Amino acid sequence: MSKKPNVKPERPWFSSGPTAKRPGWSSQAIRHDLLGRGIRAPEVVARFRHGLKLTRDLLQVPEDWVLVYVP
Repeated sequence: MSKKPNVKPERPWFSSGPTAKRPGWSSQAIRHDLLGRGIRAPEVVARFRHGLKLTRDLLQVPEDWVLVYVP
């Protein structure tokens, strides 16, 4: 059995869900053009398709394999 640490983390708010943002984080650093769009909007579908193509190219995934995003 592992021992309890003597020192607590500086930012102990870890969870698998939404957490505190890092110091200096701002939503202005991300693009907002697709916020509020439906998941099936043509612009969103095109963005997903582009991301999957980049992933396929980078990882050299065979063309006969299916890539999907899983939430």
